[in-house]
Amino acid sequence: MSGLERTGATFWGGRPVARQISDARPQARVAVTGIITATQTVTIGSSPACRCALTDGTGEIYVLFLGRTAVAGLTAGRRCSVAGTAGTSGGRLVVWNPRYWLQPPGGTGTICPQERRVPVRAGETARMTSPVTR
Repeated sequence: MSGLERTGATFWGGRPVARQISDARPQARVAVTGIITATQTVTIGSSPACRCALTDGTGEIYVLFLGRTAVAGLTAGRRCSVAGTAGTSGGRLVVWNPRYWLQPPGGTGTICPQERRVPVRAGETARMTSPVTR
């Protein structure tokens, strides 16, 4: 996946890459940028998961982080980019444990590689944010 996010490559590991949510299909690679419209802690099996609804104007996809009740920086209204393999859960398109990059407010949608995942500390209280109103 090296450089995929920055180059705009249309293939990743010999498979096509969806650059818009409307082009994403289960088992397809995705690399999209959008706005988080809502976050929620959900239960998948017996484990917690942080679920973010991401929209890019062409559709919506859930971004799921298994074993996490929250992910630092991923809040409603935040612009971010995600890359991973799409799947389905509950009839919805999802990306499980993707790579992600936070975008600066009012950003152009380009990737910010200097920002990295920040682990949630053990015992941190689960949060739920309300959807963004427009």
